[in-house]
Amino acid sequence: MVILVAGMAGLGYYDIQVASEGFDSYRRQARINVATSDMTVNLTQSVSKTYDYLSSSNPDLITDAQKDIDEFNRIADTAHGETHVDYRKETCTNLKKQILPMREAETTIRDNIEEMVKQYDGVVRPAYDSMSNQFRELADMGRDVDNITLLHT
Repeated sequence: MVILVAGMAGLGYYDIQVASEGFDSYRRQARINVATSDMTVNLTQSVSKTYDYLSSSNPDLITDAQKDIDEFNRIADTAHGETHVDYRKETCTNLKKQILPMREAETTIRDNIEEMVKQYDGVVRPAYDSMSNQFRELADMGRDVDNITLLHT
């Protein structure tokens, strides 16, 4: 009887270990799935904020976009550490490699737009203001001689 009870206890202990390992594997996979979802969100937010930056030139947007990519990389590292499957580890590594040019491009975009704004503020706007004043002076001269048609000849 003691042998039967010991055998059943051993079998029960073995089954609990198998179930525990299965549950650990399930939890690990769930964490990887959540990480994948979070990485997708960070990628989408980064692209959206970069696009918004192009139309607004708000430097906070490009900074936030870069923070999203940094978070993407942190999450990819976590997912890489969670998985025990080689092809999943390789996928995490590839994703990190593919997002690096995006991070660099966001910096380039910011620098280029800042340069364009400097050109606009330093060249285009002053030239426009100067020419606008000159046109106003011409109009004033025509009005002063009481003959606006002089401007059209």
